[in-house]
Amino acid sequence: MNPKLASSTLLIAPKKLLNRKQQILTKSSCFDYSLLLLERNENISSFAKMFVFPGGSVDEKVDNHWGIENQIKTGAIRELFEEAGVLLCDFKENKEMNEKYYRENILPFRDTLHTDPTKFYTMCQNFNCSPMFNQLKFYQRWITPSIVKKRFDTFFYFTFLSEEILSYSIENSIIVSNDGKEIVSSVWLSPEEALHQFQVEKKIQLAPPTFYILNELLKYNEMDELKQYCQFLSEEEEKRKGLSIMSDPTPFNTPFTQPTMIFNKEGKIKGIEDENLTPKTIIALPGDPLHEETSSFINDSNKEWLYHRIEIYGTYEYKLVKQRKSKL
Repeated sequence: MNPKLASSTLLIAPKKLLNRKQQILTKSSCFDYSLLLLERNENISSFAKMFVFPGGSVDEKVDNHWGIENQIKTGAIRELFEEAGVLLCDFKENKEMNEKYYRENILPFRDTLHTDPTKFYTMCQNFNCSPMFNQLKFYQRWITPSIVKKRFDTFFYFTFLSEEILSYSIENSIIVSNDGKEIVSSVWLSPEEALHQFQVEKKIQLAPPTFYILNELLKYNEMDELKQYCQFLSEEEEKRKGLSIMSDPTPFNTPFTQPTMIFNKEGKIKGIEDENLTPKTIIALPGDPLHEETSSFINDSNKEWLYHRIEIYGTYEYKLVKQRKSKL
């Protein structure tokens, strides 16, 4: 079964812009920014009860009004509004816009979108606003392992919030309103805080891609550092497009990560760092000996390869193993 196109937004805000009531702090953090994580309803089929980044399926019929090249970003902006009530649009032409107007007129429109998402384009016309595609910076692309029945081809984007972008927010507060359908709660946390609440305090559950991305972001304590990394990714993406023999204006030729998922029912695979432990599931990423693409070109049994996997021992027990040598 072909994966369904999807998009997700890593919504990042400087802590000085966040209302303290919206944050759950586990300890003093050295990060000057937080990310928005949403708790999914326990009754939905994908990632139930887990905290994830805002996002969802992209629909060709719904999200192509601004051109096929912006289709995936349109889906990301629409889902961010539907799930969290944050509308990443330019309201410069709307002279009435303020927090009161946003809460009374725009937020209620989400009920219409839940019933008929094709109305997103109509909503933008009615409220004289336009999606801010330039604020979505490509980060990663993940495709669900082939063994899973319900699969997604998900594009992850960075969005850095500021007072200029959130023209409808006042008093240094960011409006987040859970939809009460797919999303039941939300929290702003730094990567360090989110992983602490997951692995140590066991307050939140994380999906494996979210767990992996949060670990990757631990390298960037400051929002400016993350922005510089994002700029580097953008420059690399432009180089890749320039070298591509394809004239395709869409992002569908973007490199992707497709893990290999292994259910360790017989317990033959032991933990990398502790052979006395047996993971229930292994999610092997490109470069790992268990990844199907890597294993297909391994010919030299004495060659050293890199471990690159997530070992899952239980609901709150994930272990990321990366860049540890393996002799096969």
